[in-house]
Amino acid sequence: MNSIGQKQEFIPFRSYSQSSGLTSYNITKILQDKFGFIWIGTQDGLNCFDGKNFLIFNRETNSRRTLHGNNVTDITEDTARHLIWVATSYGGPTGIGTISHVVSHQLSGTAQTVLADKWVRSLAIRGKMMAIGTYEGLYMYDLESGRIQLSASELNVSKLLTDASGNIWAFCDNHGVLIINGNTGRPLTNITLRIPNLLFWDVTINGHVIYAATSKGLKKFDVNRMQLVNTEMGPFLPDEEFFSCAADNKGQLWVANAHSLYRYNGSWSRIKDVNFEVDSWQSAIYEIFIDREGNTWLGSQEGLAYLSNQRRPFEKYYRSIHSSVKIQHAFSIFNDDNKAIYCGAANGLYQVHPDSRSIERIDSSSSNYLVTRLPDQEILVSNSKGCAIVRQQQLIPVGEVYPSLRALQPELLSSAVQYNDSVMVFGSQLHKGLYIWNTRARTLRVINGRNSKLRLDNDIINALYKDKKGQLWVLSEEQLFLLDPLTDSCTSFRFQRILFDMCETSNGYWIAAYGTGIIETDRQLRVRRIISAKEGLSNNGVYKIFPYRDSLIAVTSNNGLSVLDISGKRIRNYYQQDGLHSSGFEQFCGTRDKQSFYAGGVNGFTQVFPAYFSVNHQPPALYITRVNSETRNGILDTTDLQLSSIEIPNNVLQTTINFAALNFQHPESTTYSYRIAEQEGGWINLGSQHFLNFTGMQPGKYTLLLRAANEDGYWTPEPVRLTLIFLPKWYQTNWFKGMILLMIGGIFYALYRYRLAQLKKQVAIRTGIASDLHDDLGSTLNSVKVLTHLAKREPEQPEHLNQIENAITQAAAGLRDLIWVLDDAQDTIYELSERIRKFALPLTNAHHIQLECIITAESNDLPISKTQKRNLYLIAKEAINNSIKYADCDRIQVVLRQGNKSVSLRIEDNGKGFEMTSVQRGNGLRNIVQRAKQMNTHADIYSKPGEGTIIHIV
Repeated sequence: MNSIGQKQEFIPFRSYSQSSGLTSYNITKILQDKFGFIWIGTQDGLNCFDGKNFLIFNRETNSRRTLHGNNVTDITEDTARHLIWVATSYGGPTGIGTISHVVSHQLSGTAQTVLADKWVRSLAIRGKMMAIGTYEGLYMYDLESGRIQLSASELNVSKLLTDASGNIWAFCDNHGVLIINGNTGRPLTNITLRIPNLLFWDVTINGHVIYAATSKGLKKFDVNRMQLVNTEMGPFLPDEEFFSCAADNKGQLWVANAHSLYRYNGSWSRIKDVNFEVDSWQSAIYEIFIDREGNTWLGSQEGLAYLSNQRRPFEKYYRSIHSSVKIQHAFSIFNDDNKAIYCGAANGLYQVHPDSRSIERIDSSSSNYLVTRLPDQEILVSNSKGCAIVRQQQLIPVGEVYPSLRALQPELLSSAVQYNDSVMVFGSQLHKGLYIWNTRARTLRVINGRNSKLRLDNDIINALYKDKKGQLWVLSEEQLFLLDPLTDSCTSFRFQRILFDMCETSNGYWIAAYGTGIIETDRQLRVRRIISAKEGLSNNGVYKIFPYRDSLIAVTSNNGLSVLDISGKRIRNYYQQDGLHSSGFEQFCGTRDKQSFYAGGVNGFTQVFPAYFSVNHQPPALYITRVNSETRNGILDTTDLQLSSIEIPNNVLQTTINFAALNFQHPESTTYSYRIAEQEGGWINLGSQHFLNFTGMQPGKYTLLLRAANEDGYWTPEPVRLTLIFLPKWYQTNWFKGMILLMIGGIFYALYRYRLAQLKKQVAIRTGIASDLHDDLGSTLNSVKVLTHLAKREPEQPEHLNQIENAITQAAAGLRDLIWVLDDAQDTIYELSERIRKFALPLTNAHHIQLECIITAESNDLPISKTQKRNLYLIAKEAINNSIKYADCDRIQVVLRQGNKSVSLRIEDNGKGFEMTSVQRGNGLRNIVQRAKQMNTHADIYSKPGEGTIIHIV
């Protein structure tokens, strides 16, 4: 043990453990990469930390983050190749991309073979060479060629370090130090330390000096002279074991031994965690790391701890360092000129000594609501049993010490103010108003609404305040009084709000109004503005208010401490995670001295140093850390810190964008906002949410803009951009839409062609009808005209009239046929058969010929086209007429067949027939053939003398 504990510093550390996401409590190495991420090696894998989340690499993770083993012995950064090299005992180092956060490099085949059975303990990089320290020697690996060579054998290389000249220092257990050229790998010198059982635990470089924490003391080496120099370690034992060491950017040296953590800045200080509920981790610190901002990271067998380099504005007091005494709930507080701090709490009265962090309980019999100093320096306490004087750690009833204050014996006081050299004023919580105590006259009188003009609300006193002019202000429930306690004259101001405290600055007063916030007034108590939670206060339930140099106003509440920058009108809120005793304060618990103010509540109290309230003007570095696309086939995980564009597959269910703003001092106060450049609207606030989910996005290109702000509201000057290209589904692609348009166009074109064909058919039908009218009805009417002239000239010839009658009859029949063809209701196979029957039956009966009509069809209602209807009917008429006139037959058969979208007509007689080759075809047969062509069918005519005639339209 050592005597360095004489000087101690109490510092609040932020701790992280497995419950925070670390893979293991046992920390082996800490490093910060060039992007600012913190890499923590443990005995159960490697962790990449962004201030909130730990990304894990070990043997059990997926292939993108799989290491050879879980016990990380060392890590080093290869900035030229954007890699973190990780040593995990056996298997050789593994390279992890600092941009991709994915395992991307392994040693070459030869190197893997050489190191397959070697336990890798340490790593260091110089240019293209990586030094690899093992239990069995030092190896140099060429990162470009992949060649490996043995630089020193039979050495147990525990630690490696590169100096400013590019030389690599290899610290070897039970031997000393081997210095080699970082470019060639050749040894330069050997510093042999003939110390038995020498083990090197840690090394650090500070300018031209290297410190080594060993099992045999802290060793010091001169880099330029490459030799061991004398180490003057003050009160430490010469051979005392040190586990870790590091030099910060101020040149201070941090070391840890088996007892605690120490810092040297001209003199030694023992560093204690102010959060010492569990402080065993301080006796097992094996890694000290100082990041680029000067913050300190500690790795022990109990987890990870962080210390900000900024001077903290808060010193909290809750538990005694020397005992189990705790201040459970502070009700009142008083600083006895820095000799001691008296704290009245729910479970007694305590005396706190800041230098030693010791807390003693003076009394535990009652709750204490007021502690103050009397004019003769005695300490007055008001508790639930009455008022007492503190003497030699004992409470003496106030009436025994001051007979003139005997009336205060049962009183419960809320506040006290020394008005002048001989007058002190007390405020009552028991609805009794004010007590005016004249120390010279030794008199005590009461002022309240019953015996004076002081019309207090229910005679309740919430606070007393003496301003810079010496004026006394009395705060009641909803009224504020300016009182002269010598004359009892007063002026009242009503606010209709519960007034708990007030203070002043050069241009006015500030009042804490519970449920409302802060009221700013001018010197005449005219309200200038009201500042509430809407304007940024942590809570409207405010209690005590404190000014600082006309620049800051601090106010406590039942949920946090708010600090208002008067000039900038900015508000910063602080909570338990920022270093306060808790986020809950008490109404009467507050006092101040020249440099600080004190306020308490749940779990003790906090001393606040306003001078150390600083504004962080540096916005955090913002990165998109991961893009996850969840599809039906699995999750696509993309990690690339420099990612600027990404395609999202068309089968995506949800896309998650993760991002991180590196703000290790106040990670919980970092806020984010985003907007989509292609969409209307401004920035959307995310608060502390560090991810975005996209679902149901329409196909297209979207530009995501992200920004982050630190705890003081300073945003990243340029937003981070990420182009998201949501690929369309197959039915959303342009080619599919084009195909649909072509199909629609094709349908319209087909409809157009069909309509055109129908119109052509109609034109053809009309042309045929016109032709029939011209050939049949026209010629008939022309014959009628000729016969009429003949009848006029030869009236004695009656046959002319008979011929006229026959011609008109034929014309009427032709006209009826035309009307039948045009009738849509009769466009069926059955109607065609019936029409043929009606035409032929009178003729066949007149010539004693048997007529047989046969229909073969699935239904009689099957439609036929007008072209088929017209031509088949005319063909049938022509064929039947020919059979009656020329065949000399006694039977005619008409067969109509319909099926598979076709119609056939067969007309057969049993007449005398004719020779096909010798008979010249007349107009009748030619018309039959021609009409068959109009229907896109063929007319087969078969006849033979003595065998009848067959006309088949198919």
